[in-house]
Amino acid sequence: MKKENNTYCRVPFDSVTVSPTGRMQLCCEAQWTGGTEITKLKDVESIDQWFNGDYLTGVRKKMLNGERVSECETCYKNESTHGSSTRTWHNSKYFEQHDDVQEQSIKKVDLKLGNKCNLKCKMCFPYASSELWKEWKALGWNTKDKDPNSDTSWK
Repeated sequence: MKKENNTYCRVPFDSVTVSPTGRMQLCCEAQWTGGTEITKLKDVESIDQWFNGDYLTGVRKKMLNGERVSECETCYKNESTHGSSTRTWHNSKYFEQHDDVQEQSIKKVDLKLGNKCNLKCKMCFPYASSELWKEWKALGWNTKDKDPNSDTSWK
């Protein structure tokens, strides 16, 4: 695989992200596609089980084969529009010091313990910002948790 592969992203090879709702995902920008894979932290014995499971193994295989991953559309769109993305940034940082594209081990865990945040960044969502939750609720926007595995609302 070439470093210039248009679908490869370093993040699924060395990182785990756990959202405030307890859902594991490829990264903070990954779109949840409603797949059948185990995605809730409460449903696995360890983060290693998810990291080395069928879902991430399949994602890595697609990336190495140059196939697009539907969860990564945010980065693909940003690259098309702006010429760069979170994916290209992580890849450039990794390839400054490494050459092995297939090496995999957890080096980073992005664990979001809740949505308590005093910022209202417009690119964020209420599940990650209590201030945005208040604003969305005041505007009458949907404040139901977007994670279909959860019955709770953002608080």
